[in-house]
Amino acid sequence: MSNLGCQELCIIGDLNARHQSWFDHTSNRAGNLLSSYLYSKDLFVTNLHQSPTFLCLDGSRVIDLSISTRSFANAISNQYVDDTTELFTGAPARGHLPVITEIYLENPVITNNNQRRYNWKNVDWNRYCSAIDMTIESKLTHLLLSNSPTQLWGWLNNIVHKLNKEHVPVKNVSHHSKPYWNADLSLLSNEVREARQRFKYRSNEYNKNRLDNAKDAFSEALKAAQTKFIEQQSLAINSAKPDNFWHNFKNTFYKNHKNPMGNLKDEQGNFLIDDKDKANALYRSMFLGQHLDTASLDKEWHDKILQHPPSNPKPSHISSFSSPKLSTQITKEELVCAINSTDHTKTNSDPDGFHPKLIKLSKPFFHMLLLHIFNLVMKTGEWPWKTGTVTFLPKPGKDATSVNAYRPITLTSYIGKLLERILESRIKNHIETNNLLPTFQHGFRKNFSTDTYLFHLLSYVEHHKKSRHKVAALFLDFQKAFDSIWLEGMLYRLEEIGIPSALLKVFRGFLCNRTIKLKVNDFCSEDKPHVIGLPQGSVLSPIFFSIFIRDMIDPKPNLKPLQYADDATILFFANDSQALSTQINSAATAVQQWLLRWRLKLYCSKMQVCHAIEF
Repeated sequence: MSNLGCQELCIIGDLNARHQSWFDHTSNRAGNLLSSYLYSKDLFVTNLHQSPTFLCLDGSRVIDLSISTRSFANAISNQYVDDTTELFTGAPARGHLPVITEIYLENPVITNNNQRRYNWKNVDWNRYCSAIDMTIESKLTHLLLSNSPTQLWGWLNNIVHKLNKEHVPVKNVSHHSKPYWNADLSLLSNEVREARQRFKYRSNEYNKNRLDNAKDAFSEALKAAQTKFIEQQSLAINSAKPDNFWHNFKNTFYKNHKNPMGNLKDEQGNFLIDDKDKANALYRSMFLGQHLDTASLDKEWHDKILQHPPSNPKPSHISSFSSPKLSTQITKEELVCAINSTDHTKTNSDPDGFHPKLIKLSKPFFHMLLLHIFNLVMKTGEWPWKTGTVTFLPKPGKDATSVNAYRPITLTSYIGKLLERILESRIKNHIETNNLLPTFQHGFRKNFSTDTYLFHLLSYVEHHKKSRHKVAALFLDFQKAFDSIWLEGMLYRLEEIGIPSALLKVFRGFLCNRTIKLKVNDFCSEDKPHVIGLPQGSVLSPIFFSIFIRDMIDPKPNLKPLQYADDATILFFANDSQALSTQINSAATAVQQWLLRWRLKLYCSKMQVCHAIEF
């Protein structure tokens, strides 16, 4: 080790050394020599399993070893042989089985990429939630004296991580881990595997029939298990939510496509093969605002906004609809309502290790601590949940090699989303009470939907059809809408609708100085600054976007705007084509000026004009 310049050492590999001390049923010369050498150097074979690592027709062997120093041996927290990896892949008659070794460093997190995962389905939820609640109760008096929401959140996060290890079982995950799988299927699949190995060793008629019979028996048992599972699931179908059943059905019985990201092209058109390079290219494209032409933006307006921080007195044009109730303390009723609206059917935990069912079944002292943390956030403006993991979903019909063919989704804390949901409810109530959003915005609002959007569109056209007017429609689509929102401008727009300064401070904490990790296939990047745009996947982002674009289109007698989120349509009505053309040009100019002022951009290639419809 001194020659290598290291103090600790771990060697893992096929050493062809057999010895009874590491659970082989015999010892060979290489094993005896290795055992003596390791003893003289104070090294250890740290095989924590007793399973064979090499299979062949004349027996099994333990020849894949992990050798380490004493300190490193203590860091190996778990080790097992994955003997299911080749279950359905036509395993050879002889070969090595993978040995999975888990090394404990600091705060190890079990993620969805590992072979061993938290088995949330088999958690004793009452015992688990009670353990968390009892731990909080024992420290509650001290915790309630803290004035730092970030410090309290860190403590709670550490406690949940610790109790996850104690109360959440861990499962080995292989490609056949399905809810209908049972012990009989495992037994029959092993018989298929054994029959296949015998047939490969001696391909005679007897072994061929034996293999066919084993396959038939396994196939019948598999169909029976799947049928039973479907029947059980059918009994639990909620007629109000049939989509949930079919979503689970497809995930269970159809191949699970994880949409792996292939090669991408960078800005120069060069292909990117390494996942780290892909993540960097996606970051540059989506989170730095490179698609915006900053030279053509309204710099004078930009400087004006920056010189007016929300803490300053309001300009005279700002709305007088300010409501101090928006920034009052969070109540227990609001917290319970937010918890009850949490979707606890999700199968995985968030990046912080919190499962939605923990939140749904949480106990009184857990509620008290959350309420204290939330009210400290309201008091200090300090937002503890500033990190997120960004995954990318492919857009259908797009060139898969383009960075623009993917939609970023930010996975954030379930606890942070509880507070977001409470604040969203307050803002929506404030907006609807004071009519602060235009009636033609049909996105993310109660009693509005794509149906109401289309109904109004068709109604307007039908009405003017009967009036024998000429009709034109201008269809607009933002380029990277949520990813382009100017954060200082967003805070200014919130102040315009009367958000009080105390709540603006909270929203500044929510929007600014965020960090993200980009996940591409099995690669996860380091923390990167999120300097522009709203986090997609956040509860607050949709209503924030509607507020940001609320005055983009100014309705006029012969101009009817319609919006659904970031999709906008402007309908024009006139007696002749010349007047219609004038209206379109005037509206397009006004929209372009608004875009330059608020630093957004439209997809010119997606803009469509359907004009001069003859009736």
